[in-house]
Amino acid sequence: MKPVLSVFLVAAAALLSTGCGKSSSSVVGSVTYKGSPVTGGTMLFHGSDKVIPASLGVDGNYACPNVPPGDYTVTIDTTSLKNIGDPESMMKKMAKEMGTDGSGEKLPEALSKDFAKMKEMGSMPKYTPIPEKYANKKTSGLTMKVESGSNTKDWQLTD
Repeated sequence: MKPVLSVFLVAAAALLSTGCGKSSSSVVGSVTYKGSPVTGGTMLFHGSDKVIPASLGVDGNYACPNVPPGDYTVTIDTTSLKNIGDPESMMKKMAKEMGTDGSGEKLPEALSKDFAKMKEMGSMPKYTPIPEKYANKKTSGLTMKVESGSNTKDWQLTD
């Protein structure tokens, strides 16, 4: 009896999370500021009854796979990356705090290899300062109507 109840609850939760039966759509695109990619941060699609997050990749691209059709205000915030600073220094500091390297001068071997691979692939997010207005739903000025199916929207941010 419990497995049947579990399946029912999972199915009900999935149905509710897609907007009470509305078909979900996807949104993909890129974000640039003054012509250059915004290389990390968070996007939020603010609908009438829910907020759907998306992350910006290091190339400025994003993908949001489960967005119910409807009208959205979009916000983009990069400030979470502002205090990270240099990723390598941050990782050395973390290694020192975890006790893996008492000096904080070098990364543990496994972490060092992973970090080198990330740098080589260009997959390190970097803080890109953008105007604060884009992080606020009331001032972003970014709106979108999501249609059923696949949607593409590129955002060119300016001052």
